Amino acid sequence: MKLWGGGAPENKLLAGRKIGFTLAEVLITIGIIGIVASMTIPMLISGYKKSVVVSSLQKNLSLFSQAVQLAEAKHGFTDEWPYCNEDSSIECTEDFFNNYLLPELKVIKVCTPEESEICWTSPKGLSGQSGYLTGKESKHVRALLSNGSSIIMWPGVESERKHWQIWIDIDGPMKGPALIGGDVFGFRLNYKTSIDDGILYRKGVGLVGADFSDEDVLRNDSLYGCSKTVNTVYAGRYCGALIQHSGWKVPKDYPVKF
Repeated sequence: MKLWGGGAPENKLLAGRKIGFTLAEVLITIGIIGIVASMTIPMLISGYKKSVVVSSLQKNLSLFSQAVQLAEAKHGFTDEWPYCNEDSSIECTEDFFNNYLLPELKVIKVCTPEESEICWTSPKGLSGQSGYLTGKESKHVRALLSNGSSIIMWPGVESERKHWQIWIDIDGPMKGPALIGGDVFGFRLNYKTSIDDGILYRKGVGLVGADFSDEDVLRNDSLYGCSKTVNTVYAGRYCGALIQHSGWKVPKDYPVKF
């Protein structure tokens, strides 16, 4: 009985104690949470930005591919379409765009050369140089799309592969860094031939006959490679093809940080 009774004061003492965290413990916990958050949140944000870039590329590629298919249903296959060459004027580019692509795209505005900045911001290459895709060239068509992107396009040439070059600023002229390989990417619309047909992205916008399945070419081509070490105004021109080559994923060592 004494042993049982002797434990009563201790039970009462425990019953009266308030169990909780000290201020020091709370501060330590908050500090740990802050450290973890500072490490993971930037990674999550970067991953999200990369997914937006890839998604925008795929959607715009699909958009133009569908536009070509719809236009072909009206005008016949692209090998029957007229084309422009290096000596053509802006009227040739405008006629092609207005007749074949504009009716199949949701376009907010087509800009004249005088108002080109409304539709297009001249981008820089990965090397930091500017002077390419200025939007002021007389043969270029510039337009704002309803999906928030903007485009600049011009005639292909009478060569082994007749095509139209199309560049897209995926977040439009008023947002983003206007950087080739960052938010500005190019692809080409090929006329149907025995070699290629329709919209091609893997081929990039570059030298005819180049092996665009070769990752080393996409990264290190002396003119267009997706690398900051390529010291030209065209640096980054192959970045879109590199993303596609990587299974529609931004490579870990991609030269642009998102």
